[in-house]
Amino acid sequence: MMTWVLVSVLAQSYYTPAEAKDVFAEANAAYARGDAEAARAGYERLLAHGYAGADVHYNLGTVHLSQGRLGPALW
Repeated sequence: MMTWVLVSVLAQSYYTPAEAKDVFAEANAAYARGDAEAARAGYERLLAHGYAGADVHYNLGTVHLSQGRLGPALW
């Protein structure tokens, strides 16, 4: 029983590759329509769930830069 609970909790903290692809696409679409906050939230969710690819970091930096946040954009 304890193992099942642990697996269940850990499984909730990561996206499947298909889920991650959907979140990335939604964040990109949000940025394209000018919704930088929704885009930022999507990219940050990906990072929080273990998807820290260069494309996620680059796009998040671009969002920060578009909002005048130079420090986070560089980070």
